[in-house]
Amino acid sequence: TLPSSPNQLKLIDATSIDCEITSQVSSKSDLPHYMLRKIMLLDCSSRKLPNLDTPVVACSKVEPGLLSSFLDEEEEDDSIHPMDIFLYLFLISTPIFRQTIVNQLAKCQLSLPLITHVSDKGEVTLNCFAFETLILNRYVCGNDTRCFSVFEEPLPIVSFIRVGECVHSQKSEILNRTLNVRHEYFSHRNCPGSTHKRFLLNGTVEVAWYLPKYKKSVNINHHFVMLNLRGDATLYSKQTSFIGEISTIVFVFVPLSKLTREMSFQLEEYHSKFKSKVKI
Repeated sequence: TLPSSPNQLKLIDATSIDCEITSQVSSKSDLPHYMLRKIMLLDCSSRKLPNLDTPVVACSKVEPGLLSSFLDEEEEDDSIHPMDIFLYLFLISTPIFRQTIVNQLAKCQLSLPLITHVSDKGEVTLNCFAFETLILNRYVCGNDTRCFSVFEEPLPIVSFIRVGECVHSQKSEILNRTLNVRHEYFSHRNCPGSTHKRFLLNGTVEVAWYLPKYKKSVNINHHFVMLNLRGDATLYSKQTSFIGEISTIVFVFVPLSKLTREMSFQLEEYHSKFKSKVKI
């Protein structure tokens, strides 16, 4: 049984999941176990959820609680955003196990939760400790690589935020296609098993490192850090201010067909506050 309170899930719990992990699961309460097992196996598709259509024997349980409320089996809609499942696993993990999760996902070149936001009071958490042991490889010349700590390597920070609701174009999906059509750094609503509904994801700032090998076939031949704020930036002033302070450049996605006066004022404020960093 997975817990529902923070700082309880340990590495030994993740390695002792005794249910059979298949390509299909029978209920929403199976999904965290399914994803956790995939993460531990370094499966790059760990955040792509399977269909719940084909019933199999359910063997997983999740304790009821605030963090796990979106896994309620009584809800008719089985669609769940993959990042809600992941954030649930991340938040219930002990600080040490969070480091393990971060290292596993970094090896798969998937985005990681730098800032989490799960409180109605507007409280946010900067998850620095989870990244303390993270070591990445970077191409420096030809096929030569160099290992570096993410806290010690100065790289440009390119951030992405959204103002308003973009119905037809998904920011995270656009980023994936722009950076690498064969790999998805960020989960989005059009991922297998995903949905537009979010329970834990909004307000989260994800981080990923773009470290391609220098070659002509790559869309962008520069190394940089990516920050991606989930949800409408106007609702998360703390996260937006943090991004504006540390970023080299901030790209703002705006639905021009639904641009309001309030949104225009907000864009002007970003320009004034972050100066030349902002690109719309």
